[in-house]
Amino acid sequence: EEDDKDHPYTFVNFDESLYDSILNEEEEEKRMDRRSFIMNRPPAPAPRPACLPVRNENTPYIVQVFQQKAAQVPSDCDKMYCPARKHAPCRSHAAMAAYSAVKHNIPAEQGGLICLQKQVRKAAIPADEAHGRMK
Repeated sequence: EEDDKDHPYTFVNFDESLYDSILNEEEEEKRMDRRSFIMNRPPAPAPRPACLPVRNENTPYIVQVFQQKAAQVPSDCDKMYCPARKHAPCRSHAAMAAYSAVKHNIPAEQGGLICLQKQVRKAAIPADEAHGRMK
């Protein structure tokens, strides 16, 4: 018997408890009635709206979004962006070099070498002949 009393997993009888003798049987019944029958139940999901918007199944979602945006009247706060400006066409390197503020001083010998290099690249003269002219 003493082993049962000292054992931690034995059930406690409420009749032996000091506090149970204070309560009436009526209050005990009321307390039992007040207990929730869904104590360990997960919360209920949020209710869905009663009227769902009708979606056209044949039209893709992205098209529907853009149709809705097109139907909206733009307000002043929606006009954040300014219209695109047309930029001047890009000038070529030769045209930019003509208007350059920096004047390149190329020595005459180096100008001759540059001219020979251009001719070799165009295959107007062979490389051996250009090498002979450089010397």
